[in-house]
Amino acid sequence: MKRYVKGSFTIEATVVIPVVLFVVGVLLYLLFYYHDKNVIFAAAHETVVYGSYLENPDEEDLKKHIEERIKGKFLLFSSTKSDITIQKEEIAMQVTAKKGMMSLEVNVAAARTYPERYIRSIQKMKK
Repeated sequence: MKRYVKGSFTIEATVVIPVVLFVVGVLLYLLFYYHDKNVIFAAAHETVVYGSYLENPDEEDLKKHIEERIKGKFLLFSSTKSDITIQKEEIAMQVTAKKGMMSLEVNVAAARTYPERYIRSIQKMKK
């Protein structure tokens, strides 16, 4: 007993399978992109908050801090560049990641809190 498959099934499969594979590839690429974006944002935010609690933050120390946090965690991007701006009331960081023609930029800022001064002022008020 022979079974025959219509020729239209073969033609439909040759159209549908490449489209499905393309969509799966694009979804994986987007997942890698957003994974790397979240890694960079989390590391930048942690670094800026860490620097905001220091009395005299050093730009090089903060750059080392973020490099330690993102080292080996990327799935898509390969190179990063970070710029840190330390002002009296705020610390801001801009991190840029690149791979080929794609680039990703994250900007994060945090207010400097000076916790030692705050604690000392409260202790003075209590006395």
